[in-house]
Amino acid sequence: MTKRSIMLRALSIFMGLWIITQLAFSSAQLLAFKHGLNHAILEIRTRVALDAAHLDLGDPNTQQSLNEASVEAYLSTLNQKVAEEYGIALLEVLSVQYEPLSKGSLSGDLDLPLFGVSATPLEIRLHSGHADLVMAINVPSIFSHWQFNYFGFLFALGISAFYVKRNEAKEVRRQQRQSMLPSALLHIDLNTKQLVNVGTQQRFDMQNKPLCFFVALVQYCIDNPNAELLHHKDVPESLIKGANKAFARLIELGHTKRKRPDFNANLEKTLSEIRAVLDLVFAQNEKHKAIFYPPRAQGEGSRSKQHSYALHHVEAEKVEIIGL
Repeated sequence: MTKRSIMLRALSIFMGLWIITQLAFSSAQLLAFKHGLNHAILEIRTRVALDAAHLDLGDPNTQQSLNEASVEAYLSTLNQKVAEEYGIALLEVLSVQYEPLSKGSLSGDLDLPLFGVSATPLEIRLHSGHADLVMAINVPSIFSHWQFNYFGFLFALGISAFYVKRNEAKEVRRQQRQSMLPSALLHIDLNTKQLVNVGTQQRFDMQNKPLCFFVALVQYCIDNPNAELLHHKDVPESLIKGANKAFARLIELGHTKRKRPDFNANLEKTLSEIRAVLDLVFAQNEKHKAIFYPPRAQGEGSRSKQHSYALHHVEAEKVEIIGL
C-alpha cells in the first residue's frame, strides 16, 4: 500500500468518524435543547398566567387602556429571571396583553420553530374566562446554540492518526522483510552436485554432465541475454568452455575421475535431464521454474530444430553458483 493510499484512507476514516460523532452529538443537543426550551416556555406561560391578575393589562371588553410602563417593568424583571434560571440565550417575553376571546387556546407541548436562521417570535394564547391573554415570546433557533463536537473531532483525528502510524509501521516491516529475503532463487552447488531451491531449501542431486552443462548454460545466457541456441546448430564454443570448466572443478572436488564428456553430443537428452531436476526443485512454483527451464522444442521434424533452448529470463542476481 502506497503512502498516498494510506493518507486517503486515513482522511476517509477521519471524515466518516467526525461526521458520525458530530451528527450524534448534534442530535442529542437538539433533543436536549428542545426539551429545555419547551419546559422553559411552559414555565413562563404558567408564571405569566398567575401574574396576569396583578398586572395592569387593560380590558378589551371595557376598553380599559394598558399601562405600558408597568408591563415593561414586569417584562424586564421576568426576562432577567428567565435568563438566570434557564440560561437560554435570546429567549425572552416580548409582550403580554389581553385580546377578545378566541376558540383555540393553546395547551400542552408547543410546536417550536427550532430551525430558523435567527430567533423567531412565537404567539401564545391563554384562555382566561372573559378574554385571551396573548403572550409574544422570542424563541431562539437551535443554530444559535449549535456547538462543535471537539471530543468527536479529536477522537476521529486520533483514530485516523493511529491508522496512518499502524500502516506505515506495517509497510516498514514489509520492506524490511523484503530486504532480508535472498534475491537469488536458485543455488547451483558444485560441492554437493545439487540444485537448491533458496526459498524452501530443498536440494536435489544432478548428474555430472547435465550439471556442468546447466552451469555453463546459465552463465552463457546471463552474458548473452538475446542469444538464440538452436538444436540444429553446434553448441557455442564459449558455452562448451564453461561446461568443461565446471567439469574440471568437479574433478578437483573429487566427484569424478572419468574423462570429460562431449557436451555437444546428445544435447536433447542433457536438456531433458536438466528439466527433470528443475521439475523437482520448483515443483510448487512454475513462475520461478520458467526462469531456469530450457524451453522444450515444439512441433516435429525439421521445425523442432528451429527452436531455441536459451534462457531468456535468467538474471545474475537470481542464481548463485557455489564452488566454481
